[in-house]
Amino acid sequence: MLRLVWSGERGVKYEGRHYRLAGLHTGPRPAHDIGIWLGARGPRMLDLIGRKGDGWVPSMSWAPPEDLPGYLRQVEEAAARAGRAWGSIRRVYNLMGSIGPATGERFVGPASWWVDQLADLVAIGMNAFVFWPGGEDPIGQAEAFAADVVPAARAGSA
Repeated sequence: MLRLVWSGERGVKYEGRHYRLAGLHTGPRPAHDIGIWLGARGPRMLDLIGRKGDGWVPSMSWAPPEDLPGYLRQVEEAAARAGRAWGSIRRVYNLMGSIGPATGERFVGPASWWVDQLADLVAIGMNAFVFWPGGEDPIGQAEAFAADVVPAARAGSA
């Protein structure tokens, strides 16, 4: 339904299970495509993401790395059933943590450790990341991620 609303067409009609449109005159068409990205993990939502979504945005707080393969498999299977290419769905992982000496806490470690973690996440199917800095100096953490982790991760080495 959202894609119809963004179509720029006049007299749009739609009959869905929960919503309907009858004769909608949409506004101007957006200057660029607007993706539909969802951060959800329930089976129905993962199926919807695979069938219709442009991106999946899980957060490590509710989708820890060890659970990602199962969720990714559900999205990939739904995409296949819908005849969609798996690569057309962006998979962006929200990471919360700190760069510095390892403390034993989850996602706290030096830049080289972060590079290894990102490589592992890419290997299981994630293809982009959002870093949410922890600790007492979030700006310094963001700067360290940008300066020390990102270039090394892109180069494929610590």
